[in-house]
Amino acid sequence: MRFLLLMCLALLSCSPSAGWTWQRFTGFSDFGSFQDIDAQGAPWASTVNGVISFDDSSYSWRRVATPGANAGFAVSTDGHEFASTYGVYTRATRSEPWELLQGSRALNLEFVAADADQTVYAQTTAFAVPRGSQKNYYMQAPGSLEWTLLDIDARVFTSMFSPISGGVFVSGNSNRLARITGGTLAELPHAEANTFDFAGNRYLVEIPFRIQVVNPAGELEPWAEVRGAGTPVLESVIGFGKDGRFYAVVGSILNVPRDADYTSGDIVAIRKGEKVWHLAASPLVDGAGNDAGPILLSGYGGRFVRDGSMYWGACESGCAGNGNSFSYGLFRLTLGGQP
Repeated sequence: MRFLLLMCLALLSCSPSAGWTWQRFTGFSDFGSFQDIDAQGAPWASTVNGVISFDDSSYSWRRVATPGANAGFAVSTDGHEFASTYGVYTRATRSEPWELLQGSRALNLEFVAADADQTVYAQTTAFAVPRGSQKNYYMQAPGSLEWTLLDIDARVFTSMFSPISGGVFVSGNSNRLARITGGTLAELPHAEANTFDFAGNRYLVEIPFRIQVVNPAGELEPWAEVRGAGTPVLESVIGFGKDGRFYAVVGSILNVPRDADYTSGDIVAIRKGEKVWHLAASPLVDGAGNDAGPILLSGYGGRFVRDGSMYWGACESGCAGNGNSFSYGLFRLTLGGQP
């Protein structure tokens, strides 16, 4: 994105020689928060006034036209856009008109997820669920006009989601996790291993610090572990990057090993089999060495998105909700070694 490079050079300490680049977007003033990136890689946010997306050419946030002013909005892993408002709408590109998926309005459905083959999964919208009842899950196969009621007990599997690697899963009570393929539910072993990497592998992450991976046989096997004096206090964990490393933010300086290449507040990473953390990126500073970006990284909820970059966003003023606007800061971190 051209505007990001220009702003990075003009205002921020981007540290390209250190292997990472911080980029700041102009803030927005509608109550809401960053959600994801769209098919073009532009960030979008959900607000009380509708969906907004960052426009490179105007260097500003613009409204995304949806079939209803307060429609729910989502982008699937292959870039298709979906909107939910008295039914489910979809379009392949933003230049195309919204198309209502037949039958979704009669069933009062809202979009949840989509497979790579564009099998669409939806659930009964909350307002259409009678008191004391449970929502239902449905699917519509590609090319079909019919919705199939899935045999999923929503009292057990309370949520449906699609991780960054794709696929559709349900999780819920009693520590249960299952994958849905073409409407077939397959429960997975070690449901507590619910952290996914970009390749779709599942991991059990335990603090302080041990990671185990679920192997093809469905068994847990060691991935990485840090013990003893080499174990820093983690302010927050982020997850797996596209390069296969696991990322976290370091907390108290009192627990940073003397010979470490990082300090409190830094982003660190670890690879499979490693026993120590290594510096991945430092917080953003200006030319005078002052904080210029997310000051407390854990408060900005950093996470990876599909292109391998990391986004950090949070309300920066007026956050108590006592007015009709606030300032929301959004930063993008591109890490060295990430595709």
